[in-house]
Amino acid sequence: MKYKLFAELNGFVIYNPLLLEDYLDKNSLDKKDVFKHFTETEHGDIITREGIAIPIIGLPDDYYNFQIGNKTTVQNKMIDSSGWIFNGQNGIVRIIGIGYFKDMSAINEINSLNFRMEEGWKELSIISYYDDEPGFILEFEAADHKPDFSGDLETNYGFEW
Repeated sequence: MKYKLFAELNGFVIYNPLLLEDYLDKNSLDKKDVFKHFTETEHGDIITREGIAIPIIGLPDDYYNFQIGNKTTVQNKMIDSSGWIFNGQNGIVRIIGIGYFKDMSAINEINSLNFRMEEGWKELSIISYYDDEPGFILEFEAADHKPDFSGDLETNYGFEW
């Protein structure tokens, strides 16, 4: 099944909402404007490398389809960005337009996608494709322990401006 979201501020965030909230609490960070912490401090790098929040950035303003699945099912694959990790400790995955990190209180069921998964560490591949509409397949693969992080924040997912 495909789900669609708008690329607020030219991107998305795949994150674990409970772990992000816990991180913000432990580090006494403002919960309203997480975008500022994510882009202007070392906290953004930390929560990405710890698999709490993974950004997909540099996208044209548009609606994008999202699927959780297997990259072998992709017809018109463009870019396969691997090396990402996700901490699925509580089995929750949320995807939002990255602009909602400027005001987390604005996140709701209409502007976010929420999925349940088996708990535990995951290796994540982010696959962009274009099949009448732009989209991403997120492939989560279970790992016994925390995988090594090697995701590239500068990935160009191949969508034209």
